[in-house]
Amino acid sequence: MAFSLKRVIDGQQKVFLLQKILEVLGDPTNDEILLDGQAYRISSFMALNGGSGSGINSLWLEQKLNVEQNNQQLFDIGNPIDELNSALLFINGVFYPHGMEESFHINNTQLHWHGDFSLDTNDKIILKFRKTI
Repeated sequence: MAFSLKRVIDGQQKVFLLQKILEVLGDPTNDEILLDGQAYRISSFMALNGGSGSGINSLWLEQKLNVEQNNQQLFDIGNPIDELNSALLFINGVFYPHGMEESFHINNTQLHWHGDFSLDTNDKIILKFRKTI
């Protein structure tokens, strides 16, 4: 299982695995950690979703989109999203569904807004999505 933290000195985000926390709290030399008075092997860590803890997980990312001009319908999101079904769009705190028949869709690196109202430069838009790491 993965999680990310911002570094205090420069605010840079870094991804860690839960197994790293076990190593910090336990004894990595002897590959063990004491929990409830019992010793457990750190290397035997297995994520509850059936994964191995090897880092094949996903991470939720958040991207702010700026409305550069009123009535804007096309936004560059930079990189393609691995799991399009995970895309969540919030405008001024309200969720809008993804899909061709819904409020927006994503094609490669572009978000296409086709919701039932026009966007303006005061709108706050946040795109959340999962990224496989």
